[in-house]
Amino acid sequence: MKHLLGSVDTAGVATGIGGLQWDTRDNEVSSHSGSYDTVGLRISPGGLKESPYRYAEMTAIMRAFVPIVGPHVVLAMRLAGDVLVGQPPFYELSRFEDAYATYALGGQNGVRGVPGQRYYGKVKVLGNLEVRTELASFRALGKHMVFGVVGFADGGRVWADTSPHPELDGTGIGLKYGVGGGLRLQSGSSFVLRADVAWSPDAYALGSPVGGYFAAGQMF
Repeated sequence: MKHLLGSVDTAGVATGIGGLQWDTRDNEVSSHSGSYDTVGLRISPGGLKESPYRYAEMTAIMRAFVPIVGPHVVLAMRLAGDVLVGQPPFYELSRFEDAYATYALGGQNGVRGVPGQRYYGKVKVLGNLEVRTELASFRALGKHMVFGVVGFADGGRVWADTSPHPELDGTGIGLKYGVGGGLRLQSGSSFVLRADVAWSPDAYALGSPVGGYFAAGQMF
């Protein structure tokens, strides 16, 4: 287990980043149709005392938005996978999509309801399903506002390494999930506030049956 976590000494990380994007969304802030797919590669050569971590990370994310009832009810879907090889710093084992330092299982942008930073591993897969509605539009503070309600289901899995470790990963499906709902308030075409409440068996096991999240912007 210790060799998977690596060193916890103070050190820097120097990385090179590249990737590809394909974007057909009708709106970047709150999409009603289209897709947004990305593939990213991050490499840290390491080898220096000040920057010892030698590893590579590949992240692939697919996002799709399908209108169900005109533009006012939208099915939003995301599927993400992240693989680390080499010896990354331990804090990278719990997250994906490095530009946002996003936790994969747990937190407001991964699998909601699961306590953040609880699961660490080099291989991560997660999916999110949201039904987004726009129930009312009005003007306030000189701006066009849209109020909506969202229902969602999130799920994911983490594996300790790229090679089998049943003593750490278990032998079952190991799916971690959360379900819940939330509110959305969009201001104009450039800003969204979201508030979500999620239930997960993982949170219930720790004595807190639900998790609450408040943030700016749609989850994806």
